[in-house]
Amino acid sequence: MENILKDATDDLIDVKKRSVELKSVIDNITELIWSIDLTSEPYEIIYHNNPMERFGNPEQLDPLPKTMEEWQQRVHPDDRERVLEEVVNALSSGRASYAYKSLRKKDTYRYYRDKISVLYEEDKPIRLDGITVDIDNIRRSRLNLELSQQRLKSIVDALPDPVFISTKDDGKVIFANEVLFKVYEMSPSDFLGKKVIHFYQNFEGRKTYVDKLQGEGHIQSHELVLKNKKGESFWVSASTMPLEFQNQECFITILQDVTDRKNLERQLQESNERYQLAVEGTNDAIWEYDFQTKKSYVSPQFWEGMEIPAEEDPLDDLLISKYLHDKDRKEFIVTLNQHIEERKDKLTLEFRLAAANDRVIWALFKAGIIYGDEGKPVRAVGSLSNITSLKEAETKLKESEAKYKLISENSSDCICLQELNGRFVFVSPSSKDVLGYTPQELQHLRLREIITEEYLHKVSDTMLSVMQGKLKTVSITFQAKNKEGGLEWLETVGGAILD
Repeated sequence: MENILKDATDDLIDVKKRSVELKSVIDNITELIWSIDLTSEPYEIIYHNNPMERFGNPEQLDPLPKTMEEWQQRVHPDDRERVLEEVVNALSSGRASYAYKSLRKKDTYRYYRDKISVLYEEDKPIRLDGITVDIDNIRRSRLNLELSQQRLKSIVDALPDPVFISTKDDGKVIFANEVLFKVYEMSPSDFLGKKVIHFYQNFEGRKTYVDKLQGEGHIQSHELVLKNKKGESFWVSASTMPLEFQNQECFITILQDVTDRKNLERQLQESNERYQLAVEGTNDAIWEYDFQTKKSYVSPQFWEGMEIPAEEDPLDDLLISKYLHDKDRKEFIVTLNQHIEERKDKLTLEFRLAAANDRVIWALFKAGIIYGDEGKPVRAVGSLSNITSLKEAETKLKESEAKYKLISENSSDCICLQELNGRFVFVSPSSKDVLGYTPQELQHLRLREIITEEYLHKVSDTMLSVMQGKLKTVSITFQAKNKEGGLEWLETVGGAILD
């Protein structure tokens, strides 16, 4: 008997000890533990702990509701019907979990989540046990995050450039703005859910971009080639930054289409290459002058033609005047300034340059002048052609013409020059003595008009043989009519001038 009493006493002590330990645990948790006796009305709420008493009430929340009816009245009207339905269903299912807003002080609601279980006796619910968790901070943080993401979407949709967001782990696209779909002619199904690597044009471009992103954590204005769903290539300048979106680590990427600029750069490069080939393949010197920096550039042909050591580019403002011949310097400067004052964009001049070893080089100077918005010259480009040989030929021609004129004007024979149609283009003064015509009068006539009909065919056939190269020179005698209508016997010695 004593043993039985001892065992019973030990069990009571153990139960009491466990109850004390359980009470201590309940008192020290922040969640609210409560029960409701369903066997009698009004349904009073029995609280097994009170976190506000234990941990303080810094937010000055109202006291806890005492009955289920009072608790029901505090539930936000938007949530009340749903929450009551959850509680009623729990009476049958035995468990429930639901979130709601509850009034805890004047005009202030907080977010809570209840987890409840039902105790039955003979299949009838007799008690409702529950735990209430304050999720206000979590819920509001989540709402703020959702609001922030909505704002982000609104901002991204308003941007003029294509933007997309991809996950950090697998690189899948989870968001893109409408501009991206429009610019690259894609539907959301063409882009969303796909991995970014599918849109790189080549592996090397993808590897370079990924390596840089992994190394630096972000990318600013990196140019690469992408492709659309048709496989067409386009150049973009991409900027990528890390971002938390939809509760996961992501990257946001902004694209700027630079295809037109890259095409222009390629065309410019090709143009420069053609320009370089042209410069290297011509005997002319190409030059360029900047009016703002007062610096100039000349191609190597200039120095080669002048036979002087090349100066380093860019050259100073005195380049032209430094090598201009003293007799041409003033005229060049005056003419150039006059063209600029009149805003003429083309200028062509001939002048002399003082080359090495006291040589004089004649140059044909061509310039195209570019003016700014204010009418001031900004830049000039052009060429310098060595025309020394041409000038020397012109000099020799003038000397030859002078000699020819001297001979023709002092010869008793009539010297003349004719075109293929027989029209006289030059007649020496002695024509007056030979035929009675002045040189000016003969220049209005043709040869057939003064040759007698008897000799016309003979003279024509002979001249044709000369023109065809069958004869170099010819001597022919024929009768011609003088100014008075009389006949004169003439002997002509001549040849053809061939081009």
